[in-house]
Amino acid sequence: MVSVDDLDTELLSALRHNARISVSSLAATTGASRATVAARIDRLVASGTIVGFTIRTGHETRSAGVRAIVMIEVLGKLADRVADQLRGLPQVRALHSTNGKWDFVAELEDR
Repeated sequence: MVSVDDLDTELLSALRHNARISVSSLAATTGASRATVAARIDRLVASGTIVGFTIRTGHETRSAGVRAIVMIEVLGKLADRVADQLRGLPQVRALHSTNGKWDFVAELEDR
């Protein structure tokens, strides 16, 4: 991962809010040139800081009947396998690895 400065932070914030925003709009918002914005985005993608661009559908933004945060402790050296299995479940909205007693924090949602 590359070091992220204030311009990168502004770009990441804008892209999180709207992944379809144009380079021209980003340049106008940040005060940087279009070439600079395009180069920064390319650098952030190449370094792995940005791993993809996505959309949210109306289904995802509607409130669900049941939501939960679950702390998960994995015994032994199976954390990678457990993470792969959890990511495959449609109810797992997000999975975060942690340090300490808990190996993962899972955000669950009944869809």
